[in-house]
Amino acid sequence: MKVIGLMSGTSMDGIDACVVEIRRHADRPRIRSLAVTTQRYPRALRARLLGLAEALPFGVLEVAEISERVAYAFSSAASAAACKAGVDLGKIDLIASHGQTVGHRPGRPTLTVQIGEPSWIAEATGVTTIADFRCADTAAGGEGAPLVPMAHHAMFTHARKSRAIQNLGGIGNVTLLPAGCRSDSVRGSDTGPANILIDSCAQLLSAGRLRMDRGGRMAARGTSDERIVREVLAQRFFRRRLPASTGREDFGVDLARKLVSIGKRARLDDASILASVTRATARSVARSYRRLGAAGVEEVYVCGGGARNCTLLAMLSEELPGTRLSTTDALGTPADFVEAQAFAMLGYLAVLGVAGNVAEVTGARGPRVLGKIVPGKNYVGTELRRR
Repeated sequence: MKVIGLMSGTSMDGIDACVVEIRRHADRPRIRSLAVTTQRYPRALRARLLGLAEALPFGVLEVAEISERVAYAFSSAASAAACKAGVDLGKIDLIASHGQTVGHRPGRPTLTVQIGEPSWIAEATGVTTIADFRCADTAAGGEGAPLVPMAHHAMFTHARKSRAIQNLGGIGNVTLLPAGCRSDSVRGSDTGPANILIDSCAQLLSAGRLRMDRGGRMAARGTSDERIVREVLAQRFFRRRLPASTGREDFGVDLARKLVSIGKRARLDDASILASVTRATARSVARSYRRLGAAGVEEVYVCGGGARNCTLLAMLSEELPGTRLSTTDALGTPADFVEAQAFAMLGYLAVLGVAGNVAEVTGARGPRVLGKIVPGKNYVGTELRRR
């Protein structure tokens, strides 16, 4: 099957799109990348999305309008990816869209909201679209996150080496893959903030001129301060039993403002405030590994936007001494597009009627097939499933 995976994370920087070919195999599906691309959100749309995520007041119809615009942006990204792969959209079997998360509240029940209505995507592209992956898990008592461990198992399990796949998107999450493990041995959890606090503090310190600390260059000029590190690690997520999930509600702009205020009162320069937040991010990952019983993992492969932050990776290496640290580029999968490929894999599993969650990670009552299928022009009966 040729599948387009679409992903936009908590940072809301833009839409990652990948075209992959997935084939059945005896032990687990095999995935091959054909093309990848990223499409930025229009500035005005991103501002409205951030407003939604920060709980600014919007009317119901306005939310529906934003969802429609997100869907068209996702459709455009899918078309661009297909063009880059040299594949006509009519030859694409499936689009798997994560959508844009604008709210995530873990609990009983967990409430999670992803917008970017898949019916608009299917109509615009003509391709059968699967989306809204998290709700089947939350309906079964899970937290709906992280959902990528099953896909990471298919993509990265090694017969002889134990690995951790660490995503550093807006929020961090880890998948633990013991050597030669079966899918029921996979473990994982969110680990806390990744780029979300770093980006927010960079924006606040620069009065909006910067969207991020690109490459960690500002943080590299500073010295971390433990007062800011302790404040981050005092947040309620770090008192929860792992595995667990989190989001912008725990690590959003309100916390970023508090961290900047602490830094200013301590007379830290901007670079040192960013260095402190970056150190807190790295330490939160290492602390989560210890809490998950994975402190001795042999190899850690990093993906997501944080994989391009050299200062964050250097600090993470210091916090995980004795561990081989690299990015998923070393495994042949571009770090920026692992999550998009993971949701392509989840869409493929959904068409086959195969569970995509790992219940031990999300807390669901058991395995569940994830996603809602919106037929496109290429959908005829069970044709997709027969393939």
